[in-house]
Amino acid sequence: MAATATYLERQSPSFLSALWLTGVLLRVVLSTALLALSLFDPLTLAILSAIVAVDLAAFVWSLNRYANAAGHHLNSTGRFWSVTGGFAIFLMSGIVMGITWWLLFQDADVNVRFENKEEIAASGPTPPKERYVAETTRDGQELVFKGVVAQGADFLISEEFSNSDRLQTLILNSPGGNVREARRMAETVMANGISTHVANECSASCLLVFMAGQQRTLGPGAQLGFHRYGLDFVQVLPHVNPLREMRTDQQYYLERGLDLDFLDKVFDLDRSSIWYPSRNELVDAGVLPQ
Repeated sequence: MAATATYLERQSPSFLSALWLTGVLLRVVLSTALLALSLFDPLTLAILSAIVAVDLAAFVWSLNRYANAAGHHLNSTGRFWSVTGGFAIFLMSGIVMGITWWLLFQDADVNVRFENKEEIAASGPTPPKERYVAETTRDGQELVFKGVVAQGADFLISEEFSNSDRLQTLILNSPGGNVREARRMAETVMANGISTHVANECSASCLLVFMAGQQRTLGPGAQLGFHRYGLDFVQVLPHVNPLREMRTDQQYYLERGLDLDFLDKVFDLDRSSIWYPSRNELVDAGVLPQ
C-alpha cells in the first residue's frame, strides 16, 4: 500500500486521469456495453458500423488525450517507464476492442444481397452455388432447393419466386446449415404463400423452411431430421447462445402448429444425435397434416 501511495504521489493528476479514467475505465465501460449487445437480436450492418465508428472515435480521443498528458509528464518528471507502460495498456485495449468488434460482426444480422448468381458464386472461398442450387421444374410449378442452407440461399429462392407467378411448391433436400439464413428463407416462403415438400431429407435448420409451408408434405421414404442446437466451434463465437437461438425457434415452431411435448423431446436430444421421427409421430406432433 505504501509503495502504491508513493507511486500515485509522483504522478501528475492529468497523467493519471488520462490513463486510468479516459483510458482504462472508459474502455472497460464501452467494451462491456458492446458485448452486452449480443444479449439482444443481432444488429444490422448499418447500425453496428455506426456503433463501431463511435467506439473508434472514443478510443482515438482517449489515446490522444493520454499522449498529450504523457508528453508533459515525461518532460516534467523524466519517468519513461510509467509512460511506456501506459502506452502498453492502450495497445492491449486496442486489441481487446478489435476482438470485440470482430465478435459482433460475426453475429451481425447481415442480409447480404447479390445482384446475380455470378456474384453469389464469387462471394467466398467456397462458392455458394457449389453448396446449393435452386432449379425450377419443367412445368414451372415447383422450385427444387438442394444443398446446404448458406448465405445467399434466401436471395436465390426469392429471385425465383419474383420471376415466376406459377411457383406453388418448394421442394427441399438439405441437411441444414445457417439458422439465420433458414429463418430468412422461411419468411420468404410464408410471404409468398408457398407449400413445402421433402422428397429425400430435410434436417436441422432446413426444418425452419419446411415448417413455413402453407401446406407441408413428405414423399415416400423421405425423412425429417431433428437435433438440439449447438456450436461446433464455441471458442470462435463465445457470445452466441445456442439455447437462446433454440428458444427463439421453439416459439416459431409452436406458432406453426408443433406440439410442445414434441419440441421438448427435440431440444432434450444430445447435440451429436439426429432424430428421424416416424410419419405417425410427425402427424401426431403437427409437423404433417392428418
